[in-house]
Amino acid sequence: MCTVSILRHKSGMTVTSNRDELRTRNEAGVKQELAGSTQRIYPVDAQAQGTWVGVNDYGIAASLLNMYESEYQGSLSRGLIIPRLLEFQSLDDARDWLTQSLQPYLYSAFVLLVMDRNDLYRYRWDGNSLTEELIEFSHYFLETSSSVDLVKTVAHRQRIFKEWHDAEGHCEAVLTFHCKRDETSSTNSICMAREHSHTKSVSQIQIDDNTVYFRYLSPDCLEQFVNTQIDATQLEVVEYELLDSLQSNTAVLPKVCAG
Repeated sequence: MCTVSILRHKSGMTVTSNRDELRTRNEAGVKQELAGSTQRIYPVDAQAQGTWVGVNDYGIAASLLNMYESEYQGSLSRGLIIPRLLEFQSLDDARDWLTQSLQPYLYSAFVLLVMDRNDLYRYRWDGNSLTEELIEFSHYFLETSSSVDLVKTVAHRQRIFKEWHDAEGHCEAVLTFHCKRDETSSTNSICMAREHSHTKSVSQIQIDDNTVYFRYLSPDCLEQFVNTQIDATQLEVVEYELLDSLQSNTAVLPKVCAG
């Protein structure tokens, strides 16, 4: 389903999410809307109208991955969870809703990452129980899932991300890393390609002291990068800045982090 990396920096966090999906399953662009007094933004799946990653103007962000270890199947789309979650104005309120009000049995098994600029929580629903875990990390955290050769693929992605982080590891370069396809192991690559599925798009969230940014590389934009191998920061992407109101423009992506 996805690979999600989270990097800490001096003013907050940078979250980068790859969506791995069937080649035949399309995306419907980015949705930005007002939910009560909260503004939220997220990419949309054209089929189910849900999402796998998003953020609101209070700096609450979330990313969802399929849990392929479990065969549990629910009746509702997992993509409906994040839009509801982004209605909350604090991480504590979002956590309370997840642990007290969400009915997880309605959904197929998932891993859900929920965070603000300071803290990260992981929720795992395997069809039997919903668990909550505070993830403590100093520099980076990586969560990934795969429908094919799960153990091998996860180990490979964890290894190459650690190697990249140890060698380079700064926030300005993480978007380019997420867009690179390892042609020697394209099926296990973070930007992966298989016969019937591939990395469909890349989304990035930057949560700083007073500003939230959302960046979206559409399928066409991502394909441009894969074919040319230019620096991802030179691509034209849709960038949204969430302050008092949502604003959108198409521009050359600036540096991702302040430090």
